[in-house]
Amino acid sequence: MPARISKPVSFRGSVHFGSPLLGYSVALALAVACASARLSFGLESRVAPFLFFYVGIALAAFIGGLGPGLAVMLGAGFFGLFVLTEVPATANWIVLVVLGGICTYGFARLRNLRDRTAALAEESATLRFVMERVSDWLFLVDEKGCIRYANQSACAQLRFTPEELLDRPVAELEAESQSGALAELVEQSRNGGAAPAEIVLKRSDGSQVAAEVSCTAIRTGGSLLVHVAARDITDRKQLDQKLREALQWESLGALTGGLAHDFNNLLTAILGNASLVREMLQPNDPAAPLLGAVESAGERCAELIRLMLATSGYRSRNLTTLSLDRIAHEAAAARGLPQTVDVEVKAEACAFFSDYATIDTLLRALITNAAESYGTGPGKVAVSVHSGLLPSLEKGSFQEGEPLGGDYVGIVVEDQGCGMTRDVVERAFNPFFTTKFTGRGLGLPAVRGIVRAHGGVLWMNTKSGEGTRVEVWLPAGENARDRVANGTPTA
Repeated sequence: MPARISKPVSFRGSVHFGSPLLGYSVALALAVACASARLSFGLESRVAPFLFFYVGIALAAFIGGLGPGLAVMLGAGFFGLFVLTEVPATANWIVLVVLGGICTYGFARLRNLRDRTAALAEESATLRFVMERVSDWLFLVDEKGCIRYANQSACAQLRFTPEELLDRPVAELEAESQSGALAELVEQSRNGGAAPAEIVLKRSDGSQVAAEVSCTAIRTGGSLLVHVAARDITDRKQLDQKLREALQWESLGALTGGLAHDFNNLLTAILGNASLVREMLQPNDPAAPLLGAVESAGERCAELIRLMLATSGYRSRNLTTLSLDRIAHEAAAARGLPQTVDVEVKAEACAFFSDYATIDTLLRALITNAAESYGTGPGKVAVSVHSGLLPSLEKGSFQEGEPLGGDYVGIVVEDQGCGMTRDVVERAFNPFFTTKFTGRGLGLPAVRGIVRAHGGVLWMNTKSGEGTRVEVWLPAGENARDRVANGTPTA
C-alpha cells in the first residue's frame, strides 16, 4: 500500500466555518434571542447579558472571526442599552461592551494561533515525509561529528537500522581507503562551505558504494548542525565507463581499419617478393633460410593484423557456413601452444554462418590464453562446442551482451591455471593489456570484439589460483545469419 502522510486534525478544515456570512447570521440570531428572553421571561437587565451576551460573543468570534464577534458585541450591547434596560443599568452595558471587545479579540487571536499551529504541523509532516522517502541519503551531524538523524533511504541503502546510525560518528561510514575524506568534508562545511566530493562509503556488511557527498552547515539555536546529502553514483559511473569504452572501440576501429589496409598492402608486397625470390634461388642457397625468416615474420604480422581487426569489431563480408567442430580441432592442434599442456576437445557437429578467419581467431585466442595460464608447468585445457538454447548464466567475474531468443552456438574453454585477480579481470579485455612478458594483449580483446560483432554473449568466471572458465554464445539460425550479414553494432 502507498505510504500516507498523517495530518493534524483542523476544526476549521473539517467544517466550513470561518465564513463571514455565517458569523453575521449567528450574531443576528443571538441578538434576537437576547431581546426575546428579556421580553418573554422578564429577566432582569443585569441577568440577561450574562446568559446570552458572553455566549454570543464567544460563538460568533469562534465561528465567524473577529468581525462577527464585534457585530454581536455591538448589536447586543446597544440593543440592550437603548431598548431593554433602564438608565441605571447603562453602566453595566458599557462595561460589557469593553469586556466583550477584549474577549472577542482574544478569541480571534486564539483561533488564528490554532490555525497556524495546525498548518505548521501539516507542513512539518509533509517535509518529514519527503525527507524520509527522497532517493538521496540525508544525515544531520552535530558538532561532535555524530549522526543525529538519518532518513529511510540512507538506512535502507547502507543497510543500517536507524538505531545503529543514531549517535554513530559519520566518519565510520567511509571506506578505509578514503583516509578521512568524509570527516574533512564535514569540517570544511563548518568553516564556510565545501564543494561536493566523490567518496566511497561502506555498508553494514562491508560492501562499498561510490557516492557523491555534499555538506552544508546549519545553525539551529545555539548549536551548529551539518546537513550531509549523499547520492549513489554507481549507475552513473557505469554509464561513464560504457561511454568511454564505446569511444575507445570507435577510435580503435578507425585506427585498425586504416592500419590494416596499409599493412596488408605492404605485407602483400613483402611476402609476394619473398616468394618470387625463393623460386629464383637454388634449393641449397644460403639465402633460403633468411627468406624463410622473412616469410615467417610476415605471417606473424598478418596474424597480428587479424587480431587488431577482430578487437575493433571488424565484420568480414566473405561469409559461409562453417563446421565449428572441425575448426575447434584444428585450433587445438595449432603450433605455438605449450607442449606441456594437453588440449582436450569435445565438439558436436555444429554448423555456423560466419567467416573462417574470424572463428579460427576466436578459438585460437581462447585456447592460447587458457594454455598460457599454466606458465611452464603441465596442465589441461578443456574445449567444448555445442548448440542449443542459451542457458541461464550465473553471475560471473565478467559478462557482456544481451541474450536473445532462439538457438545459440556455445564455445566453452576451461582451465585450472593461475586464474585472475579482480583487478586483472577489470582490464583483461582492454586492448594491449597483458600480464605476460611476451604477450601482446590482444587475445581476450579480440574475443570480445568478435562476440560483439556477432551480437553474442561473453561470460567468464575466474579466481586467482583456481583457474578460468570462458563461455562464448553466438546466435545461430537464419536470424543470426541476417544479423551478421547486415552488420551488428560493435559498441
